[in-house]
Amino acid sequence: MAALIERVRLMVGDPVVAGTPTTSVFTDQQIQDALDHHRTDVFQDRLVPRPTPTPTTVDYKDYQARAGFWEDDVTIVDATWTAVTPAGEDLNTGHWTFTVSENPPLFITGKAYDIYGAAVEILEAWQGSATALGIDSFAEDGQSFQFGQRTNKIAAMANEYRRKALPAGPRFAGRHW
Repeated sequence: MAALIERVRLMVGDPVVAGTPTTSVFTDQQIQDALDHHRTDVFQDRLVPRPTPTPTTVDYKDYQARAGFWEDDVTIVDATWTAVTPAGEDLNTGHWTFTVSENPPLFITGKAYDIYGAAVEILEAWQGSATALGIDSFAEDGQSFQFGQRTNKIAAMANEYRRKALPAGPRFAGRHW
């Protein structure tokens, strides 16, 4: 979950800078809550095999999920419901590799996240809190600052991520709850 939280932090421009107190606007828990609002619990969804032909056979060492941005507690089982352990994984893209051929079908159970939807939720909360301050601009030390510029940028970023977010409702054709 820490990697997903950090990714959303970077997407919304709210990073934590090591060694400096309270450098971020949102806590890890607030970002995790937003991610949880945009989570799909996946149960035994079929992974897509990417066969590799060899001179004598076909290897199945490469599998792809239909979604990306997985939490790191996924389990993968074969057709006999025996757990199989991948040699490599890319949780962001939903890609798993194996050292030996694993004949299809393989099924995945875990939690996948719509990070774009979570980013929109965070940005809208940020925009709302900036608007609630009621301060449009101020000047200090000969410099002027415009909050409206910041909130306009936040709104534009939220709109961009909204276009990338998954539609509401079921996200998989497979079995999930």
